Amino acid sequence: MTNNYNYLFQYLEKEGITFDKSKFLYEIQSHPEYPTLIAVTDTLNLFNIVNGVIKVNENDIDLLPNRFISFQNQGQKETLPCFIEKNMVFFSVTHDQETQIITKSRLRLGWTNTVLLIEKNDAPEFPMEKRRNFPFLLFTRKVR
Repeated sequence: MTNNYNYLFQYLEKEGITFDKSKFLYEIQSHPEYPTLIAVTDTLNLFNIVNGVIKVNENDIDLLPNRFISFQNQGQKETLPCFIEKNMVFFSVTHDQETQIITKSRLRLGWTNTVLLIEKNDAPEFPMEKRRNFPFLLFTRKVR
């Protein structure tokens, strides 16, 4: 895993999520699992940023939101986290400060099935009394 988090910062900025980058870097570097993906997700949780790592088959790429982070194979042993934005037919793939426009077939060549998603948590939290009135609403999660 890389020690450069520009891919993550760019994703958060595009999603309209503000945070203190220097504090984030301090917190992630002091995490016992640094620099792993666990350190990234735990640090995002510390900043109350709802996130999740999921496995996505390459055939389901179209089901992903327009922005996400994917861990792409760049060689035999190197896997790089990349910020990916879907544009109609092409994908914009950014790692560090380098951005490439590629096709879905090229994206699939480096696909590792691991995706990090971030959810902007701006929905109001339902009080417990009102949840009973919505049988389709199984739960709401607000990170504290």
